[in-house]
Order: sequence, then C-alpha cells, then structure tokens
Amino acid sequence: MSEKKEKKVLITLKVTPKERELFKQKAVEAGLTLTDLIKKLVIEKDIEAEKKVKVIERYIKIDPKLLFEINSIGNNLNQIARRLNQNEKFDILPLLLEIKENLEEIKQSYAN
Repeated sequence: MSEKKEKKVLITLKVTPKERELFKQKAVEAGLTLTDLIKKLVIEKDIEAEKKVKVIERYIKIDPKLLFEINSIGNNLNQIARRLNQNEKFDILPLLLEIKENLEEIKQSYAN
C-alpha cells in the first residue's frame, strides 16, 4: 500500500498570518513542502540535538590549554590570511614566530 493511502490523520496547527508566511518562506528556502518542512523540523530535531550533545561532550574532554593554544594559532593564521587577501604589506615574521611558540608549547605539554 502506498504511503499516501496510509496517511489518515490530519493535524491542524493554528498560527498567525505572519507565522504562516514565515513557514512558507522557510519551506521554499529548504526546497520542501510546508508539510515536509514541519515534519522534518519536528521529527529530526531530536536527532540533531543528540548529535550536538555528542560533539559538545567530545570537546569537554579536550584539555582547555590545548584548545587555547590551537585557538591562538587559528587567530594568527586568520590575521595572516586577511592581510594577504587585502594585499596589505606587513611583517609576517612576528606572527609566524608566535605560531611556532604556540606549537612548541603544545609539543612540550604533550611530550611529558
């Protein structure tokens, strides 16, 4: 039996006209029908939340000092990339030396 014939329950949802337009807009953006959008949001929301919790739990186990050092390296790399993309002339050596120092700190922390 096809899935359409099995669907016999109608759920009514009361919303304001503004909310209805927002739902329609979101459905169009997602390339879904309004019904499919609502089903997706309701049914898959829990799955997505569980994935996010697992990712957060994984990061909680990471050493905060390591995260700090990696973040510092990322910030320096972003500064370099931004300046290069703007064709800005600057002394790259201090930033590269700071990245090297960060990497050395990480290496020393995990060598023991």
